[in-house]
Amino acid sequence: MATSIDVAAAFVDLSSEKLSHLALQKYVYLAHMLYAGENNNACLVDDGPFQAWDYGPVSPKLYQKLRGFGSAPIPRVMLHGAKELQPAQLRAVQEVWNALSNATAARLVEITHDPRGAWAQVYQPGVRGLQIGQQEILDEFKRRSA
Repeated sequence: MATSIDVAAAFVDLSSEKLSHLALQKYVYLAHMLYAGENNNACLVDDGPFQAWDYGPVSPKLYQKLRGFGSAPIPRVMLHGAKELQPAQLRAVQEVWNALSNATAARLVEITHDPRGAWAQVYQPGVRGLQIGQQEILDEFKRRSA
């Protein structure tokens, strides 16, 4: 498995522009969802469950690493030490990137705020620490794929 930082680094490597922390959080979550759906509910990100925050799903570990950047672009050097992804993991990242590389951060938030999605099932305004279950993430993938 990979960490959220490993997956974020893969997105930064694919991008010709620097990505914001907000966009990286959403890309990492969506890749995690896709990977789960295509790999029998296996986790792409293994450094803790995603949480339902105000702007959508968040990996707390990635948040801690990048929180000082606010909305500024994240330089690749901040993800130093990230491990290379395995081919199946990288495929999920590339599929998400191919589908959504032109999406704004606001559009990515809109996608992850799907009222029938995993985030919406647990979100409570202003409350952090509410975990998004892996089964709910897989169920969202299945619904979106149908």
